Amino acid sequence: MTLMRVIFTFIITLTVVFMVPAATMDDIDTAAEKFGSFITGKVADKEDYSISINPFLSDRSGQTLLGERIKSSLELYLALHYQKTRVLTSPQGYNHYTVTGEIMSFLSQVRILVKIYNPDGSLAGGLKYDMKIDTELELLLAPREGKNSFQGTPDPYEPDDLPGFEVQVEEKKLSIFARFLTPGDIDRFLFYLPLPGNIIIEAVAETDLQLLLFRGHEEIPFMAEPSRIEEHLPPGIYILEVTADDFDLETGYQLLINLAAIGDDSYEPDNTLEEANEIFSGSSQERIIAAGNYDWVELKSSLPGFYLLSVENSDIRIRLALFNNREQEIINNYSYDSYEQNAIPVFLGTRRLFAMISAQDPDKAAAYKLSLHNIEPIQIYPNGNKIFLKSQDDSHYLKLRILQQGIYRVRAESERYPVITRVYNLPNMQSIEQKIAAAYLLTPGDYLIVLSGKGRESIQVSVNP
Repeated sequence: MTLMRVIFTFIITLTVVFMVPAATMDDIDTAAEKFGSFITGKVADKEDYSISINPFLSDRSGQTLLGERIKSSLELYLALHYQKTRVLTSPQGYNHYTVTGEIMSFLSQVRILVKIYNPDGSLAGGLKYDMKIDTELELLLAPREGKNSFQGTPDPYEPDDLPGFEVQVEEKKLSIFARFLTPGDIDRFLFYLPLPGNIIIEAVAETDLQLLLFRGHEEIPFMAEPSRIEEHLPPGIYILEVTADDFDLETGYQLLINLAAIGDDSYEPDNTLEEANEIFSGSSQERIIAAGNYDWVELKSSLPGFYLLSVENSDIRIRLALFNNREQEIINNYSYDSYEQNAIPVFLGTRRLFAMISAQDPDKAAAYKLSLHNIEPIQIYPNGNKIFLKSQDDSHYLKLRILQQGIYRVRAESERYPVITRVYNLPNMQSIEQKIAAAYLLTPGDYLIVLSGKGRESIQVSVNP
């Protein structure tokens, strides 16, 4: 929006409300200046930035003269303040900020609430301003003639009542729609999630609205909420229906659909060892693996010791592989059974180690949680004595010290199911292959034994020369 257009819009709005006393107008201008100062403090003046202001809607009467005056004043304030950031009438570009406003009426005062949304759809901040209600302010709170009537302002998205005519919502963006419901009307929206993630849907209107969320091609909604939905959803096609609680009502409303966080992995780019992000012991990272992509991390700890790199909360099978700084693979969990913990043990403290994360099916994408935490292996000796391990969901870890080279048999049993046994030398974490059933050729040194059982059964284990 050019400066001249902003000024022209402001003048038009001013002429409509010229009959309101100066004291009330000064209070409105003060509110606009406070909001403008707040916004410019949040959004920097940069060449590739832009910002737009959505209509200020009243919870009582939709679009009002008060809302138009504040919006116009804000646009003028921002256009005069910014030299590089563009003030637009609608979202445009990747670095676009959105301002929304709500006018809430109470018995003795009006509260104006302004929110700023970052380009990724997250809330950057908000500010409220209270004004005392008087006769003059009541005039400005009256419904804007021709603005809140469906007949006066046709809904440009109609018809969208029937399957196949839904309004398409853009992927990975914050979308805001100004819509109107007529008696018996249903507004339908369709959106696609290529990856799992959190969505926010919010409707602001002068009356109660109902939001119904359907999975694609299903006729029964799996979620029904009044005015707001905030949910973590898997990938797929979704249909949103917006209706009024009272089908006989006509009302304007503003709908916010925030899909900006879908597929947003703040750790990218990390597709190569050179681009690897650090993960520290005792921490976790919420990440996304894209189709055909690899995620790399460098494992960090403050103290030498045993650690476990694990994957949780994923809808698909995620694979882990450990590498040294020369990109030579050390171990991986590619051959792990489905009931084994999706993790690899590591010994940190002697060299730099990296992990590569990938999807077992390279055509699939999913969110996952990556964690690195300390483990304390149980000491076991090659004397044939049995150690009893309590049942647990995760694998068991034991440390074995060998003083004399030879063939050693590692026996691990549970009541009903076989136990998977894996042996690694330390500190290199190289896998030791069996010579014969449950027997390993071991040289003097330390070893890590990993036991994975099925069905959460207790395990008894012993090591015999």
